[in-house]
Amino acid sequence: MEDEGREKAFKLNDAELKQQDTFLVLMTGDEIIKGWLASSYIWYARHLQFKFRQNWSLIALSLASIPDESTEPAPGDLVAVYEFVIVVLTLFKNRRKVTLVEIVDELSNRDILKQQLDEDRAKPNQLVWATIGWLSMLYEAVIDPKPGKLEVIKTSTSASGYHNPLITRKYNNFKQGFDHIDSPFYSLLADFGDLIPEPRSHRVQDATNAIICAQTVAFHTLQESDIRIEWVTSLNLHLEFDSGHKTLKLFQCPSFCRLMIVDRNILSRLFSEHASHSTEDVRVISIPAEEVFIELLLSYRLIFSQHLHSTKAFSTLLPANWASDPLLSILCGTTCESGTTRSFYDELDAGEPRIDYSFSDFPHFGKRLLEVQEFVRALHPIPSLSVRSLMLKSREGGETQTLLRVGVISIILLLTIVLAVQIWSVQRLQQIRGPT
Repeated sequence: MEDEGREKAFKLNDAELKQQDTFLVLMTGDEIIKGWLASSYIWYARHLQFKFRQNWSLIALSLASIPDESTEPAPGDLVAVYEFVIVVLTLFKNRRKVTLVEIVDELSNRDILKQQLDEDRAKPNQLVWATIGWLSMLYEAVIDPKPGKLEVIKTSTSASGYHNPLITRKYNNFKQGFDHIDSPFYSLLADFGDLIPEPRSHRVQDATNAIICAQTVAFHTLQESDIRIEWVTSLNLHLEFDSGHKTLKLFQCPSFCRLMIVDRNILSRLFSEHASHSTEDVRVISIPAEEVFIELLLSYRLIFSQHLHSTKAFSTLLPANWASDPLLSILCGTTCESGTTRSFYDELDAGEPRIDYSFSDFPHFGKRLLEVQEFVRALHPIPSLSVRSLMLKSREGGETQTLLRVGVISIILLLTIVLAVQIWSVQRLQQIRGPT
């Protein structure tokens, strides 16, 4: 289970706050930090400090200004830590086809790292690997990796709070040596598996004409199909569906997604280079990184906040004492018509929720949603047309509510006409028979 101390941020001094602000500018570029972007950054700053605390042993063994025997940050230590993270972020964001070893070399040249006795500089490589995981959320590095290894965690978090073995088609392996630290970072990630969102083309097989029905993939519908939710910290595992184990993975940090919806975010270059490297097809269109994150955020609305029953059931998904991203509870635990949730999606210019969505509304995650929908429909091949189901839909979408009103009025008019015809028929029959 997540450490209950996650929400306890360090109390920073002026020098540390200045370094944190420098980091913020690099993360968000020229964006004005206000509204939900500001709230998301506050969460992420605390999340990053939690990662510092978790990995302090590795930090102390790697950074020149931190004593080896240090077990926790002393006042002022985060100046050096943020300096280190800023260099990693700058190189990762701006340098073309950057490699892990290049970043370590630059840090060493700036005297940020301790002198290492081993030839491979194992600790700095492991720390930079972990740091890029914090910055990109494409993976989460193991806190205490084995000597000479780059490792990622292989667990997910269930609704009960237990860490379960991660069952996924996206990872080929969960650890490797230092053989490819001089390869472009997208190639290094490829050795672990499919961790970077794929580019899309104009032709996406037969899925382009497919319709995603919000009611079919709603969480309360998934519950009726015995589909369980597993929370993950890797972006590209979001909405991966395991039909055999009936589990659906969901990314657990929407605040990070909001933080990435800025021009030229820290993943823009990586996504672009990966797209260019992965295919030679000139028809392939690389999805701008910020669009992937908008789509991910809209999937929370599709599954949870469009549906009253789903928002009510969301509380059962959060383990007790689990210090989750507070935005997760807002986007999944309140309806999209509530003022708070609506203001979030209005800030994204997301448009109104709908009953049905086309594949083009979810070009990256659409295939995964369709896979879930196909599974649910196989279990429930005949959709319910009961008045109760119509009433549920009427509370979950304005279009259906209008349709329901029209339907009810039409039924009343039809019944009135039938009754009038029956009365007229009886009267006419009496006239024909004459008085008895």
